[in-house]
Amino acid sequence: MARAGSVLLVSLLLVVGCDSDLPRATEVVNMRALGARLEVLDDEARTTPRPGERLRVSVPIVAPSRDFDVDGMTSMFIGCTAPDRFTGGMPICQELIDAALSGEEVSNALPMLEGERLACSDLQAPRRAQREAVSLQCVNDAPAPIFDVPENFEADSLLMLGIVCQRGDPYVEPLDPLLFGCDDSDGGEAVRVQGIMTVEQRASDRNLNPSLEALTILREGVEWLEPDPETLPPEEGCENAVPENDPALHSVVPGTHVITLRYDASEREEVDGEPEDVELTVYTTAGEMERRFTVFEGSESGTNGRLESTLDWDPPKPADIPTGGQLVRFFVTLRDQRGGFALTERVVCLR
Repeated sequence: MARAGSVLLVSLLLVVGCDSDLPRATEVVNMRALGARLEVLDDEARTTPRPGERLRVSVPIVAPSRDFDVDGMTSMFIGCTAPDRFTGGMPICQELIDAALSGEEVSNALPMLEGERLACSDLQAPRRAQREAVSLQCVNDAPAPIFDVPENFEADSLLMLGIVCQRGDPYVEPLDPLLFGCDDSDGGEAVRVQGIMTVEQRASDRNLNPSLEALTILREGVEWLEPDPETLPPEEGCENAVPENDPALHSVVPGTHVITLRYDASEREEVDGEPEDVELTVYTTAGEMERRFTVFEGSESGTNGRLESTLDWDPPKPADIPTGGQLVRFFVTLRDQRGGFALTERVVCLR
């Protein structure tokens, strides 16, 4: 059986943080980043860039409502050399640590910061600057920065720090403990992100994104497919708009529902001759999931080559469901705990 519970975050796992505490770890009640997908340009299955290559980091932003749109967002990101270790758990560029230890002005490690504060609106097109491994860039709409790994990069990993502003102008202020902020946000939300990205210095560092094709999701024992966004019913009043016999859109009533996660054991990469661990999390826009993590350990072979685990979803009470039903979205994330990430979506009409 799969192991449920908390998971130790290893240094190779990209971690994404959010500004606000959520009522439940698996309920999406605010704008939220659920992870990040790393893709080496020209070899998008691979998460580990080599020196001289470029890496795209796509940060999926989700929200409770389907009306939420990433158009108009602005993000700011810093890329630098990841430190050998974090002091007090705080992510700090190795370049800043080196400057401080040598007695230099710490701001010298960030040459693009000509003053104590820099906003995206201060940067001219293409709104990015880089010196050696240290880079700063601003991105419009969907947050997907691209980081250049220098040819002479010798460290094992890069560090990414950033902020995604729903509205307003992102800025960086090195003297501020929070580092980033959003000017003139007009009530918009913000998500801070940080992550470590492995650089492929050795063949053994190589890692690929996990396969969604190896994942099967069932609800009450029936296969549950990803929906077509163009045919989804309205968020409120979905009951009378559910297509008949649509395997992607189920109509359900309040009460505990069972979700089954299956994964093809043969699709896992090997690490030191053993299959890698695979971690899944199911997030929902309404109700509560039984647990946050489901982990298929590398030592598990499953039944007939199939890894399987079930968990319960408890939807809202009948009194909290709008008249005509409520469309509930589920986001299923898949990680290999070495930097690989994939995301898929499911929906039901709760009536």
